[in-house]
Amino acid sequence: MTNHTSLHTVILIRSEYLKAEAAAIQAAFLVSEKVQVSGQYWYIIVRAS
Repeated sequence: MTNHTSLHTVILIRSEYLKAEAAAIQAAFLVSEKVQVSGQYWYIIVRAS
């Protein structure tokens, strides 16, 4: 029996730490979404591993 399990790494990064790197990070990872939590912006990054 084969197991087709997909593992993902979910990373939360404060948007203020990204700045110029944001576009490169979004391009390098599978999914990148900017969300606002408690008045601060975060990037949710999901990478297939």
